[in-house]
Amino acid sequence: MVSPAAKLSILAQGTGVLAGSLDQGAGNVDGRGSQAQISEGAVAIDPSGNLLQITREGPFRKISPNGVVSTVLRDRYGFHSGSYIWQRPAIAADNTGAAYIAFHKQSSWSSPALTVLERIAADGTVSEYSNTTNEYISGLAVDSSSGTLYLSTGNRIDRMSPQSVRSTWVGSGSDGYANGAGTSAAFKDAKGIALAANGGLFVADTGNHLIRRVSAAGVVSDFSGVAGQAGFRDSAFGPALFDDLNALSLAPDGSLVVLDNGSVRRVAANGSVTTLYKNEALASAYGVAVNAKGEILINTAEGILLMPPDQSPVLLAGQPITYGTAVDGSVSQAKFMDLREMTRDTAGNFYLSDGSSIRKIGTDGSVSTYAKNLANPGKMAADKKGNLYVIVKGPTGESEFSTSRILMIDSKGGVTTLADEGPLRVVGGIAVDMSDNVVYAVSSGEPMYTRDIMTCGAIRRISSGVTSTVAGYPTFPCSGGYNTLRDGNGTSAQFATIAALSISSTGTIYTADTYGVYQTPSSSYLGWRVATTDPAGNVTTISKGRLPITESLFTQVSGDLYSFNPTSIDKTRVTDCWWCLYDFTRSPNGKDIYAVGHNALLLIRP
Repeated sequence: MVSPAAKLSILAQGTGVLAGSLDQGAGNVDGRGSQAQISEGAVAIDPSGNLLQITREGPFRKISPNGVVSTVLRDRYGFHSGSYIWQRPAIAADNTGAAYIAFHKQSSWSSPALTVLERIAADGTVSEYSNTTNEYISGLAVDSSSGTLYLSTGNRIDRMSPQSVRSTWVGSGSDGYANGAGTSAAFKDAKGIALAANGGLFVADTGNHLIRRVSAAGVVSDFSGVAGQAGFRDSAFGPALFDDLNALSLAPDGSLVVLDNGSVRRVAANGSVTTLYKNEALASAYGVAVNAKGEILINTAEGILLMPPDQSPVLLAGQPITYGTAVDGSVSQAKFMDLREMTRDTAGNFYLSDGSSIRKIGTDGSVSTYAKNLANPGKMAADKKGNLYVIVKGPTGESEFSTSRILMIDSKGGVTTLADEGPLRVVGGIAVDMSDNVVYAVSSGEPMYTRDIMTCGAIRRISSGVTSTVAGYPTFPCSGGYNTLRDGNGTSAQFATIAALSISSTGTIYTADTYGVYQTPSSSYLGWRVATTDPAGNVTTISKGRLPITESLFTQVSGDLYSFNPTSIDKTRVTDCWWCLYDFTRSPNGKDIYAVGHNALLLIRP
């Protein structure tokens, strides 16, 4: 068989697919049908049947009934405006075609988060509400007759007048479960809400695994599900159960359509539940709406599905669902589910984390499943003996802030736990040095998502089964301060949230801190840092700034350091793949780059 490298030897410059298939993926490109790119977001239907969408990336977009995607406002929200939407946005539409959007944004790492609540008229005119109290708004609904907005804050439903007069309608303001009138009722992590024709409200009470009903008089009762009991069961098999309610929409016939942990389910007027469609790729989706024809529109991670009554869904715009299919075979036949991390051994084999599995691409061009049923496999490294070292996080399904372990998978498939960092300790990078010692970076929180977590980090080395600290604080709580970046030797140096690590042929360790307060004798600022740590444990900053967030590092044979973020590779801009790259490594010639996308392994030739 032809080796992967030979397969792409004709590539002179640019990006080529080595294995799998690289679809257009998520993005914000206008166009018709599959020519467009869509990101995951919140959606609502306007009176003309257009689907209105707001995403965490920020553009406010419109998808017509025939699948034409257009951007209404690009530069006002999200990345394009210089701010960041850290939690999912919410949207509602009234009978004039106006949209109401709410999101939690931050304009810089050091600025406070702000809640934005705005009305976008059908002609694009924007007006902003005041009195938002900076609480995260997880759901929105609007009464077109009065202009009253209903806001879900997780444990409370508020009402806001067109004049920004806000008052609590129902909910105690504390997590809990209780039926009753007004503030005597309690919710837990309530998300989507939908206004009923009689002036009442339906609430997706995620934490209580219930759909709740609020009467026009403000009395809360259970509508469907069993309080406190998570599960997945339709009414035909007993009391209906919900697992992870995410969003809901009211259909013209009075039924509710809900998104529940990868499933589209219908809740009839009597509370009975039927599952209409199930796909694992919908597990994180939070955008669903029903138009006047009773057609269900679902915002997936990369597209918009349209589901006519009693029919299977079809793609209206964006890209089809590709998640959930893994097939071994040759590089031209293999399929991948959800590639995230990768490494390459000295023999030229590739190892890629794919869902809960590790996939191997051999030098003969074959793709096989190397290990299965791992708990959230992440970054990897290989030694000269053929051992693979994999970072895993807790038992499958645990919180991202759970235990991090390092597994060793030998050439025969045997799995051994090499290190266990315990609760709330996350391994953010791993490498093997020239002596086959395992070097890894550990932080007290989750790399990339710890803006509000008290963190500290350390570089550790495993040699002959013994673990030692090279630099930084090895234990938590941190005796020298939190979220601090400081040069120095050994434990006098400080790291915050280490998300990437690499080792050069000379033994120099490179690390990327994604977030922390960079300290010098004369000043400090909030940002990121790339640092070197020499064999003696001396930590020196070589690059610092505010963006981009660095997720991966590697050094070339030439000694150049490459840093990576989801939108670009320093020295090699990948413009046709905007948000689809996750990890990368160098090629044997020390010049080319292997990169992993959602469903493909790429060779990038500068």
